[in-house]
Amino acid sequence: MRIIYFIIASVLLAVGLMSCDSGHFTVEAELDGLGGKKVRIVLVSDSGLSDTWKNASDGKLQFKGESSQLTLLSLIGDDGNPLALLAVKNGDKVSIKGSLDKPDEWQVKGSDLNERWWAFRKGHADLYAQRGTQLDSAIEDYASSHKEDMLSAVLLMCDHAHLPDAMQRVGKLVQALDPTARPERLLAAFDQLSPLAQRVNTHLQPMLLYHRASKDFSSLNTKGKVALLYFWTNRQRDRAQQVRLLRDLWKDCADSVLIADVNIEADTTMWQSTLLADSARWQHYWAPGGPEDVALKSLNITSTPLFVVADSTGKQLYRGNDAQAACQMARSKSRGK
Repeated sequence: MRIIYFIIASVLLAVGLMSCDSGHFTVEAELDGLGGKKVRIVLVSDSGLSDTWKNASDGKLQFKGESSQLTLLSLIGDDGNPLALLAVKNGDKVSIKGSLDKPDEWQVKGSDLNERWWAFRKGHADLYAQRGTQLDSAIEDYASSHKEDMLSAVLLMCDHAHLPDAMQRVGKLVQALDPTARPERLLAAFDQLSPLAQRVNTHLQPMLLYHRASKDFSSLNTKGKVALLYFWTNRQRDRAQQVRLLRDLWKDCADSVLIADVNIEADTTMWQSTLLADSARWQHYWAPGGPEDVALKSLNITSTPLFVVADSTGKQLYRGNDAQAACQMARSKSRGK
């Protein structure tokens, strides 16, 4: 009889533990190079948008959150660059292992959707490295042939470049998915987390930043001209190519387009040396507070490089990480098109 009671008690205890676990989700990261850095965690949960910071310890980070429905969680480094974007809900336990500087090689385990999302990224690593129209085409092809798969919605919302000429096409592809593949919370989470969705069509305000030429703080005011702003960090990938495109735009449109770059890291020595190597002649600014600098709060910078193009009234026309698309937009608007 005692054996029967023991079995019943064990079953009840297991059920109780499972029910406790189902009340939250857990994300664990173990990344070489992460050390004790601060990580920003942005989540759209049952109670709304949550934006918190946690310190890693010896390259390890653990976060527990709550969301009764599938939502998006963004891990962002202290330099404003994204570490990982995950789809999570209560009951999930997602783990990330690898090296901080090699995200293409990370091992992501713990939920079918995230595992398949990362497998898609690894399978198209060459396209993700370029972040161009070929990746967009691969995502659109997958979504067109997998309308009942939630991965289609995640790829369209989170990994597609969302260039201005593709927005209508992407919207139609999302709406064509089976309703179960595009749950409301997931769509709402993307709308809240996406800088593109939040900020395009809003107006830039003057920003008080440190100006390299004047060696003092001055106002970066974009009104009166078509403007292209380039937000970057000292460890920026493909910076040489981005600067080359900006240099070409400056040569052609210096009189009609205001071009300014803004460094959002605290290391001023590296900032100065990088600019000397660039030998670029447009305006150079520095935000001492990084992506959280009070002057940049309204921009909600969650990743770099970030290119923002605005018209002469300050209205944002483009916001994204594609230097070529930003330059094309600025060039076109400067010619009145």
